[in-house]
Amino acid sequence: MSMKHLKTSLETSDEEGGDIQQPQIYAKNSMDRFGDDLCALLLSYLPFKDRFRCECVSKQFQRTVFGSVVHVILHKAFISFDTQLLATIAKKCPNIQTIECRVIGNKYEELIPELLSIFRDNCRHLRHIYCNLRENSDQLCLPFGPLVTQVGSVSFDNKRSLILCHRLSHLVIHSLYDAFDYFPGRQLVAKNLQSLAFYNFSGHSNDQLSALVAGNQSIRCLKLVNRLQSRLTPETLTEMCGQLSRLTQLRRLTLELRLNDNENSLNNSLRTIGEKCWRLQRLTLELFMRDEPLEGQPLEGQPIDALKYYRRLKRLHLTLDPVFGQRLLEPLKLCHRLTHLTIWLHTKNDKTSVDQLLDNNCGNYWPRLQYLYIRFNEFGGQCLDHIPRLPALQTLVFHCRQDIGLNDNEYSDLLSRNMAQQLTQMMASLEITDENNEDNIQQTQSGPAMDLHHYHPGISSYEHSLKTNRTIIHN
Repeated sequence: MSMKHLKTSLETSDEEGGDIQQPQIYAKNSMDRFGDDLCALLLSYLPFKDRFRCECVSKQFQRTVFGSVVHVILHKAFISFDTQLLATIAKKCPNIQTIECRVIGNKYEELIPELLSIFRDNCRHLRHIYCNLRENSDQLCLPFGPLVTQVGSVSFDNKRSLILCHRLSHLVIHSLYDAFDYFPGRQLVAKNLQSLAFYNFSGHSNDQLSALVAGNQSIRCLKLVNRLQSRLTPETLTEMCGQLSRLTQLRRLTLELRLNDNENSLNNSLRTIGEKCWRLQRLTLELFMRDEPLEGQPLEGQPIDALKYYRRLKRLHLTLDPVFGQRLLEPLKLCHRLTHLTIWLHTKNDKTSVDQLLDNNCGNYWPRLQYLYIRFNEFGGQCLDHIPRLPALQTLVFHCRQDIGLNDNEYSDLLSRNMAQQLTQMMASLEITDENNEDNIQQTQSGPAMDLHHYHPGISSYEHSLKTNRTIIHN
């Protein structure tokens, strides 16, 4: 006589008098005995397209397989679906909260309102729409403006549509002029933002920057890029940083600047931001100057001395062009709270700069440093002797443009001799790439459950690429 193993689970039923939990008996080999919560958690790790096949497994899978889908990325593949099929998908995913539309090409943007209508009618939890405002943006913003919270780009003829996006929090624009109406009076159309990125800042933009700052004191993340041919003068730089220092809620700041010769005023300007924006925790500086400084006016040690005033700085990304001297990195030793440090060196004698930075006392400079990425032209190897002094280091990436003559086995031996005892949990990789073949860098991607084409818009895209552009990590 064989006995069938059974297990008991509680199931809630609706009856008069309130919810009543009734014991249900399931076979030991039945998934139902684990409950819907655990089943939903396990299924949440599956890609979206694989979940349709799981519906056939059991009734419990049917109840839980789509419950964790809260973010949808609409791309051109959705255009080929008929309306009835899209409505079926939307009904299966009633918990969708966010829809990303920015990856749909210009060719299909006119169809976005129709797609959004289907999801809005079937997903009562929909709260956020991420989109671009280009052609026919009124057709999108009139019915869906209150749901638009992130905009990836704005065409000149459609920037007035920003007025309809009352909950807009993240905005990416080409220049500051895109944040103002083109009618007389030039009304600011983007207010109370939390994140802003613009790419064509010039010396003539400070008036618009002042008005923008006044209407967006809530900005927590800012990216300012000077991509124009004209370089910033000392007066323009001082005024620009003075305006930025009024954003006291800043947590993340990215500045890509093209400066004139001997731009020592950068140090004072950065100091103003550091003293007044005391909440700042992430800073990206990309500094570019002319090929050679003026005679008798050295640049060494000047531009980033102000980093000592960034008291709460935890993540720093620094990119320097060949003009800067060897001792420019010295101020980094004062940033004791750093947990992530990324350095891109295009300087002369960058090997010496790295060896001076990673000296015997580097563990005292950065006791909390967990992530270190250094990209340079020439690898000396001496800095490896001091890496074990960083007590919290977990990830180390060297990106060198020249072959240093070490194969994988030799590099592993080098690491084991220098770091085995001190860094048992540390992962390290040495990236050797040909200067003309950098496309070989392996990229890893991760995304939400329904993301078939991962996308990183606006401000977050640059920082994400630094985390993922690496070869395989060796233990």
